[in-house]
Amino acid sequence: MSDTSSPSTSSEAAPTASPKGMSTGALLGIVGGGIALLVVVISVVMALVIGQSRSSGLAGYSAGGESNQGPAAVVEAYLQALAASDAEKALEYVQTPPSDTALLTDDALAASNALAPISDISVTEPADADFSTEVRASFTMGAKPVDAVFRVSEYKSEGTWLIDNAIAEVDLSRFDGLDLELNGESVGESTEVFPGTYELTTTTPNFVLSGATTLTVSDGYAFPSLSDLDVALSDEGLALFRSTVQDAAAACLASKSLIAGCGLDIPETLSDGSRPVDGTLTRSLSAEGRATLDSLEPDIRYGAPLQVRGDYIGVVTVTGEFDVDGGRVSGDLVFGPSLGSPFVDFSSGSPVLTWD
Repeated sequence: MSDTSSPSTSSEAAPTASPKGMSTGALLGIVGGGIALLVVVISVVMALVIGQSRSSGLAGYSAGGESNQGPAAVVEAYLQALAASDAEKALEYVQTPPSDTALLTDDALAASNALAPISDISVTEPADADFSTEVRASFTMGAKPVDAVFRVSEYKSEGTWLIDNAIAEVDLSRFDGLDLELNGESVGESTEVFPGTYELTTTTPNFVLSGATTLTVSDGYAFPSLSDLDVALSDEGLALFRSTVQDAAAACLASKSLIAGCGLDIPETLSDGSRPVDGTLTRSLSAEGRATLDSLEPDIRYGAPLQVRGDYIGVVTVTGEFDVDGGRVSGDLVFGPSLGSPFVDFSSGSPVLTWD
C-alpha cells in the first residue's frame, strides 16, 4: 500500500512591511518654506499699503525724488524746480501733502518768477544727516538775496529725503470780507504757497491795498509780514464814503422837525419843561464842523476793512419856537445836539450809514 502524504501548510502569516516615516529634516524644510512664503506675502502687502498711503494723500501728489539723493541734493533739486516753474516736480520733495493747492501750480510759480526769478542757488551740505537735519540754502529772488533753512527728514522705508518746511501758509484773515488775489489767483483767509514772490491785490469795489503789497516767502517757516500792508478806499470809494455822509448830514440839518435823524433829534419836552414847536426848528453846523464834513477822512477798522469810520464832525446850533409857561417864545436851544462820528458799512455792497 502506498503511503500518500498531503503537503504541509504553515499557520504563520507572512510579515507585512510598515510604512517608512519622514525624517525630521524634511519636516523642518516644509515648515521653513511655509514661513518664507508667508514673509514674502506680508512684505508684498505692506509695500502695497505703504505705496497706497503715500499716493492717496493728494491727487497728483507723489512724494519722493531720486532715492540716492542726499538732503542737500534734495533741497537743491526742489529749488531748481521752483526756478523752472515746475510745481509737479517740486511737490515730489514735499513731506506733507498740502491741503490747499490753488497756488501750488506752474502758473503761480511762473507769475512768482516773473516778479522775481529764483536764481544763483547754493546749498550747503549738512555735517550730520542721520535721520533729520537742516540744510542751509542761499539764492536770489530778483535782486533780493535770500538765506533759507530747510528741515529735511529721511524716510528709510523708501530711501528718500523729504522737506518738512517746503510749503508756507499765508494768513490773510485780517482782510476779512475783501476779495483777495495772490498773483492773480483768488484766495481765501489763508493759503499755501511755495517759496517765491507774491503780489496781493483786492477786487472788492471801492477798496485798494497799499504799502508793502509784494510778499516774499523764503521757506515754509518764514511767514511773510503784513504789518506794512494797509487797506484804503479807492478814489471812487472815498468819494462814495464822503457823499454818503454829506448827503445824509445835509438832509438831517435841513429838517425842521423834532425827529431829524443823524443824532439830531430834539425831545418833545426839554429839561426845563419847555416844549420845542415841531416844524419851527432850524439846525446849523458850526464852521469848524462844516470844514470837517467837507474833507471827511476815513478810518478803516483793523480786521474788518469793510467798516469805515469818520471823525467826529461837530456841534449843531438849533433855533426855533418854544412853548414856555403857556406862552411861545423864539430862541436858541441850549446844549443842542451834534453830528457825531459817521460809521459806513460796505459789507452789503451798498454803503449803510449809522452815527455814533
